[in-house]
Amino acid sequence: MSLVFEVKKLDLFYQKKCVFCKLDFKLYSNKITGIIGPSGCGKSSFLSVLNRLSDLNPDITRNGHVLFQGKDIFSSDCELKELRKKVALIFQEPSPLPLSIYDNIALALKEHGFSDIDSRVKKALSDVGLWDELEGDIGRSALKLSGGQKQRLCIARSIALEPEVLLLDEPCSSLDPISTEIIESLLLKLKERFSILIVTHNLAQAKRLCDRVAMFWYNSDWQAGEKLIEGNADEVFAETKNQIVNDFLAGVRG
Repeated sequence: MSLVFEVKKLDLFYQKKCVFCKLDFKLYSNKITGIIGPSGCGKSSFLSVLNRLSDLNPDITRNGHVLFQGKDIFSSDCELKELRKKVALIFQEPSPLPLSIYDNIALALKEHGFSDIDSRVKKALSDVGLWDELEGDIGRSALKLSGGQKQRLCIARSIALEPEVLLLDEPCSSLDPISTEIIESLLLKLKERFSILIVTHNLAQAKRLCDRVAMFWYNSDWQAGEKLIEGNADEVFAETKNQIVNDFLAGVRG
């Protein structure tokens, strides 16, 4: 079990407000790690830091270190395009381009200099179960797909670029139970090839999927987020010495 990400004393500020503070975190290879906790404690913002998508917001500043495969992603020699290729972020709401299913994947491949575009598109769609489901009809608009199919297309678009990490921000929150089950089954297969970090408010989903779990909460003055606990999922979901964790898992708080 090798270390993919190591976060050390990370602070994130929006304007002058601290989003989360002094955050330490580890992500291991070929595991599904879940981040749970109430709204407003920085879970989604944390994901956006890991591939530096947060850089696009000029009001965001940070302190601390984020090491990806041992190298600090904030160093001057970090290639952002390469980082975002290796660390893919998939959003809560499926976000296909208003183009054909084929072009949604092909354009990303061309942008990153891949060859054998057709075969890579087919493989990515096959990996998420869409090729057979659509019977190879990938010339149609991606916007005509169902919600669950759109989300799988977004995952296909990411894995076509051969990333090393998949970051998923509540990928099933807008989906029906059947589509959610399909996505969960897919993620369990994909962890053989990728390291996966998922934010979820669904505790049952976290228990079904996750090998490791971190819980975010509010700091002592309720002004920013912090990490309360991190570890193997079975240990986190067992009774802990932290009453806040126990109350949250029992549905009493948060």
